[in-house]
Amino acid sequence: MRWGWIAALAALSTAAPARADITARFAQESGPPITVQVRDNGDSRIVVTDGVYVMRDGVAYMILTDPRGTFVTRQEDFVALMRELLTAVPRLPGARDPVPGVAERGTETVAGRTGTIFRVGAPDSADTIDFVISQDPELAPVGRAMATLLSPLLTASMESTPGLGAEMTGLFARGTVIRFGFMWRLDSVDTAPVAAAGFELPSAPIDRAAVRARFLGPEADPN
Repeated sequence: MRWGWIAALAALSTAAPARADITARFAQESGPPITVQVRDNGDSRIVVTDGVYVMRDGVAYMILTDPRGTFVTRQEDFVALMRELLTAVPRLPGARDPVPGVAERGTETVAGRTGTIFRVGAPDSADTIDFVISQDPELAPVGRAMATLLSPLLTASMESTPGLGAEMTGLFARGTVIRFGFMWRLDSVDTAPVAAAGFELPSAPIDRAAVRARFLGPEADPN
């Protein structure tokens, strides 16, 4: 999963269901599995190809690695940089993107969990993508973790396509995504205890200016 297209937090349920640790693994079409872990205290952790996303004590962090090494950033700072860079890309004069829509397309079972198929794309367009969303209550913590840690990145990465980011965010709010197009799908679910050690940050998060300099070089620091 590349950070350039990964990207509004979904509304969380006000109910207070019984919590338990859970680990969900998603097979990728290309690359290692995506792992989503949620502890009974609500902290969550998602391991993707390019990094680790952690929600702890109500704050979302990203643990990333570049040629200079591993560093930690707050998700809000990373998303702000994404939006800045993407909005700076000029659009072709007169360019217009079709407004996407979402249509239900029946049901599908993935790794023993049934969900509703939602097709996202402009009407009458061949350029569409299918999502499968499950309402399985056991998977609800996984869905909330994905909405919190992935949805803002998806939304930011699609700023240049009017309406698409909002549609994606809306899908994550519907339940747990168990299939994301052909790119990844649920493979297994484990309810064994999740170790707290995996939620520790390797270092303190760098500030927003340092995030900008990390990706664009020191000369990009506005200060």
